Amino acid sequence: RDCKRIRSLFTKSYRSTTLIMLYIAMAVNFAYYGLIYGLPGAFKEAHHTSESQGTWSPAAGLLVSAVSEIPGAFLAVALAATIGRRTSMSFALLGCAVSMCFAVWALSSKRITDNVGLMSVFSVKVFLASGLIIMYLYMLECYPTKFRATGLAFIMVLGRVGAALVPTLYDGLDSDKKDDFFVMIAASAFIASVACCFLPYETRDTVLEEVAPPGTCTPAAEYTPLMTLRSVTPPRTPGTGRRGQRQ
Repeated sequence: RDCKRIRSLFTKSYRSTTLIMLYIAMAVNFAYYGLIYGLPGAFKEAHHTSESQGTWSPAAGLLVSAVSEIPGAFLAVALAATIGRRTSMSFALLGCAVSMCFAVWALSSKRITDNVGLMSVFSVKVFLASGLIIMYLYMLECYPTKFRATGLAFIMVLGRVGAALVPTLYDGLDSDKKDDFFVMIAASAFIASVACCFLPYETRDTVLEEVAPPGTCTPAAEYTPLMTLRSVTPPRTPGTGRRGQRQ
C-alpha cells in the first residue's frame, strides 16, 4: 500500500508538482543549512581581516542571523494571507537570492561584519525563513488526503539531500574561494524561485479534496453549498418507518 501511495506522487496529475517541489525543498535546505555551516567561518575571517573600526563581532553576526527568522515567520503569515502560495514562495526565494547577492558582495569586500553586511544577512534569513514556511504549507495542500502525508514525508526526506551536500561543497573549496559557495546558494534560490512559477496548482482558498488534484478543488466561497450537496441521510434501521417508528 505504501508503494502504491509513492507511485501516486508520480502519476500524470502530480508528477510535475512532485519533481518541482523536490528541487525547491533541496534548494531551501541547501540554503538554510549552508548559511548555518558557512556563515560562522565567514564572519570570523572577515572580522580578523577587517580594517574598519565599526565592525561587529562574529557572535553578533550570528545573533542577527538567528533572530531574523522571527520576522521571517511574520512575513510568511502576511504573504500567505494576501497572495497565492506559488507567488508567495517565488517572491520569498527571489528576495533570498537577491539579498544573497548583496551578502556575497559584502563577503568579497570584507564588509560582512559591517552594518551593510549584517543587513544583507538579515534580509537573506528573513526571506529564507519565509520561503521555508510557505514551502511546507504548500506541500500540505498540494496533495489529496489519500496520500498527503506520504507526499509531505517523501519531499521532506529527499529534500535533506540539499543539506547533506553542504559540508562536501563548502569544505571542498579552497580558502580563498569560499565566496563561491554563497554564490551557489544565490543561484539555487533564484532557480527555485523561477521553478515556483511552473507549479501546476494554486492551493490558496481551495477545498482540499480526498483524491482530486488541487486544480479541481472548489473555491472556499462555495464550500458550504458543496457540503450541503454531499450531506448523507442517516441509514434507516430495518423494520422502521420514515419517522423511526416500528411498522
